[in-house]
Amino acid sequence: MNENRWILMVGDDEGDRVDDVAVDLDNRMVSRNGREVLLEPKEFDVLSVMVRNMNKTLSRDTILNEVWGADCFYDPHTLDVRVSNLRKKLGYNIVRTVPKYGYRMEDGSNMGENVTSAGGS
Repeated sequence: MNENRWILMVGDDEGDRVDDVAVDLDNRMVSRNGREVLLEPKEFDVLSVMVRNMNKTLSRDTILNEVWGADCFYDPHTLDVRVSNLRKKLGYNIVRTVPKYGYRMEDGSNMGENVTSAGGS
């Protein structure tokens, strides 16, 4: 099983499955319901960090450091903009906000389904 390809089941606020988002980390490709979604490089990097840390709450600093580097200067709202863009492109519930801390990507288990690693190898 290729651990760098993921299928995310995205639900609405009632917990009903509404979208399938496929993420291929090796090829930096994303699709929603079978259609390719074009992400900016940093949007993909943020998504990648969150997918690799599925079901973990990540602090804003952790994500910022992994994507932009610990020595890089960035506007505090840089991450918020990228997460907002991901939500617009992939579905609002793809990323959960953890107030005053950071973000969390969940595997859809609240819908009775799990994120699956897809593909062969």
